[in-house]
Amino acid sequence: MLASEGYKVIVVDKDDFATGATSRSARILHCGLRHMAPDKSVWEFFRKPGSLITKLFNTRDMARGQVELSRTIPNRLRKVNLAIPIYKGDGYSGWHVDIGARLIRFINRDEVPMNYRRWKDISKSSHPFAPYLPRPDEAKSLVALDDLQFNWPERIAIDAILNAEDKGAELRNFTEVKAMSQQTDDGWSLSLSDVENPSETAEITAKLVLNLAGHWIDEVARRVRTSNRAEQRVIPVKGVHLLVKLAPEFKGAGLVGVNSENEPFFCLPFGENHYIGPTETAYDGDLDDIRADDEDIDFILNEAARILPQAKLTRDDVILTWSGLRPITYDEREPNGRLRLPYGVIQDFASDGMRNMLGVTWGIIVTHRTTARAVQKEVAKRVKPSAPPNPIKSYERSLPASSEPPLQKSSPYTVDHVRYAVEKEHARDLRGVFFGRLGIGWTDRIERSAVDVAAAAMAKSLGWSDAERHARVTAFQAYLSRYHNYDLA
Repeated sequence: MLASEGYKVIVVDKDDFATGATSRSARILHCGLRHMAPDKSVWEFFRKPGSLITKLFNTRDMARGQVELSRTIPNRLRKVNLAIPIYKGDGYSGWHVDIGARLIRFINRDEVPMNYRRWKDISKSSHPFAPYLPRPDEAKSLVALDDLQFNWPERIAIDAILNAEDKGAELRNFTEVKAMSQQTDDGWSLSLSDVENPSETAEITAKLVLNLAGHWIDEVARRVRTSNRAEQRVIPVKGVHLLVKLAPEFKGAGLVGVNSENEPFFCLPFGENHYIGPTETAYDGDLDDIRADDEDIDFILNEAARILPQAKLTRDDVILTWSGLRPITYDEREPNGRLRLPYGVIQDFASDGMRNMLGVTWGIIVTHRTTARAVQKEVAKRVKPSAPPNPIKSYERSLPASSEPPLQKSSPYTVDHVRYAVEKEHARDLRGVFFGRLGIGWTDRIERSAVDVAAAAMAKSLGWSDAERHARVTAFQAYLSRYHNYDLA
């Protein structure tokens, strides 16, 4: 967005683009309805009117975000039909949810139809999950609605980054900021180094720095702060999901509830499969090594047995896993330090002695453009653009047609798309191709033959030797095993 407004921009990522928290999300464009259901009782809204106002504004932004994204990136989205059971003891009734749904329909002018329904008698519901719900005698009603899901989050982010490149932005992935210092004019001097080729360095200057490092935001600030203050701005919370195979009758349908700790828990469709989760645990480990361990997997399977007992899911049903850290805004006044709302909080690091450095905490996909516009306004207060605006005309980017056979049966993508990802979309490793650009790795297990074909094509484009190609395949195998819990066949 800044590039399209005439700003000179360089995007630097020490890894591939969008491989952190962005790539590990729940993949659902929440319409905001969940914020209209109180955690304990509807009377919470009257006791804490400030909380209600915050929820209303965030619900508005989420509903409007859905409308905007459905208009501009329709091919990146798909509808999913969700069931939400309401049980005795939930603290709110079906009519509370009815009001929330009407409010959302009013906000988005029904441009994204919710197809909202609520059955007081669950036995009369047509939703595929209805016959399999536990505790039917305690169920007060069943809500069903359509929500939007995105193909995979990296694709949306990479489309945006490539659009910025079209508007003049410089892109540097696998590039680390080795040093950063503030100049007397409040600008910044940065030393960059290529992660894979450290001898390739660059020195740049910038009038303003956006610290958009997700759960690494505090780490970046600690490295460059110019005062003794080190305000905590983010609290990383670990979330794990499992991809599983359910019966065919559940295809395209999802189930939304809460786990035994009263935290959100989903069973959502994805391709021919479903994913379940997430976990919600504080994390104080290595920020670069986030993975699902045995305890995480057991927890999710146990919770799945609570909300969908007839599925009888075991470890043998787990196709793959993923895990990431939510960069939730830190507030010492909140329970566990987690400020759940609002999303997309803009951080000004001037209080840490770092003028002209801004950041964002707790950003989510559905409101990312709203957040981007807010960031743009803050940037404009400090720095003026150097060129006239050049608006983005199309937010979706199309891959070229190909007559080559698919890399594997579960995906339409071919070796031509691998080459395109490398030569036109800055992919430099197998993970960036299979997960970031093509999304093959998210919907099913990757086949070894597909990896070999892709690696051979990448070797030609990137100049890998045979030894390096083999090393890259071996490294990718290790990545799949450690971070997705499966081995190549």
